[in-house]
Amino acid sequence: NQDYAHAIKDIHTLDTSTESKRNNVQLDSDCGKFKQDAAITVPRDYVVAMSMFKLPARHLQLQLPNAAPHNCAVLKNLPSSDKCNNASPHCIPWRSPEHCPVYESFPIYLRTRNQMIQGDPGGIVSKDFWFHLLEDKAAAYTYVTSESYPTPKIYCCISKDASLKTEFNKCLEQLTSTNNFTKGFVVKASGLHSNDGVYVLPQGLPGLDLLTGTKKTAVDILNEVMNTTATKILVEEFISGAGITSAPTLPNEFKFHMFNGEIGSVSMVLNRGTDCACYAEIDGAFEQRLDQYGCFSPNFPFGRTTPDGCIKVDVATGSKNSFPMKGHNFCGPLPSTVVTPCVWQTLSSMAKELSKKIGVYVRIDFFVSSDEQIWIQEFSLNHNNGLRHCTAKFNSTSGCVDSCFLGRLWQNTGGNTLFGGPLTPIPASLRNW
Repeated sequence: NQDYAHAIKDIHTLDTSTESKRNNVQLDSDCGKFKQDAAITVPRDYVVAMSMFKLPARHLQLQLPNAAPHNCAVLKNLPSSDKCNNASPHCIPWRSPEHCPVYESFPIYLRTRNQMIQGDPGGIVSKDFWFHLLEDKAAAYTYVTSESYPTPKIYCCISKDASLKTEFNKCLEQLTSTNNFTKGFVVKASGLHSNDGVYVLPQGLPGLDLLTGTKKTAVDILNEVMNTTATKILVEEFISGAGITSAPTLPNEFKFHMFNGEIGSVSMVLNRGTDCACYAEIDGAFEQRLDQYGCFSPNFPFGRTTPDGCIKVDVATGSKNSFPMKGHNFCGPLPSTVVTPCVWQTLSSMAKELSKKIGVYVRIDFFVSSDEQIWIQEFSLNHNNGLRHCTAKFNSTSGCVDSCFLGRLWQNTGGNTLFGGPLTPIPASLRNW
């Protein structure tokens, strides 16, 4: 697409002077997608629903856009959550086209950088950056353990070559002989995304894969991995979740979107592998839901505004396109039992420390186990493959709902705009990777 090519070129050619000028113009208006009508009367159903999202009461009169409320903002006929111990799915989010300026588009930044990671890693190395190495799950494990952060233990790391079958079977034999087999394990194909090539096997092999709910054998996994672009597979420790039932479950996941030490938002996947599985986006203080306006995909023309001066989002189109987020509906109310203040403080501190060391934008994914132990799961450099995000804030000053703020955080992290942050020293553990 020619327009898209021009957008990518704009990002590649940003220099400090241009970035500064654009900041001065754009950040003064600081708009999102909707303009509010002061004469609107807020329906009671809407007030009740918004209170469930833990928004401050003073914002309730400002939260209703002059377009129809999003289906995830007005939560009618809430299903019973008796079977769920912390949260349950309530709504399927809309996917609305958004028109953020290209230099404020979070997905476009992700997509552009990922093109370099996949097509020109030498261009990254030539500038002395190293973040692309974290795409390799083995490198990420090496880095995290060298920095003394907790992460699930890796039992085996096997290259995907002619010896894969032999080495994989040796690994299974080793697990059996050391009794780790009975504890369960996870098989991960390195270099893939969105749970592709990931098998969670609490009873080992053959056994039930918690992600798909199907029984897998070693042969099944080998055949599937061989048909991917993965370069290696890892077999790692299984971390158990809180357990909605007596059966093993996956731990809750907290995915911190980090911009050189600053938390942009946190994606949560709760109760995965059960009927209570759901997805939510919240702010770094765990005070406000950021997903009440659904999900957004970048669209042309970039920078289009409404007559009221807000960045346009095509809600009419979005209302006709409801899709789960990574296979999950959005969560309803989030009770305090989702995570304790102590655990949240620890998660936030670890994310900020690691982010400062990495410099550029990275999503840092954590597990929280059934006994409230924290584990670093992995790093992601390409959230949702740069296709969409589900994060927006209401700006009470402008009266707009701002779905562009993550893109501005990327733009303002300092350092290299294309990469999303400043250069940091390569860790000793990765210098020869």
